[in-house]
Amino acid sequence: MSLPGLPGITMQEKDFAESDALLKEIEAFLCAVKNGTSPIVDGEDGRRALEVALQISRRLGGMLAG
Repeated sequence: MSLPGLPGITMQEKDFAESDALLKEIEAFLCAVKNGTSPIVDGEDGRRALEVALQISRRLGGMLAG
């Protein structure tokens, strides 16, 4: 399915088992703290993910606005 107003971008719906990703990430972090191990997702990973999200938002600008 193509998205109106966004040429060349398509969307495909997928079904996934319902779960709380944030809860799982917090639980994994607490486990890492408890066990003295490195977390699966560290602060640097979070910073990079935020930067990518901000870049996407800036590049899309008002394209998705009604």
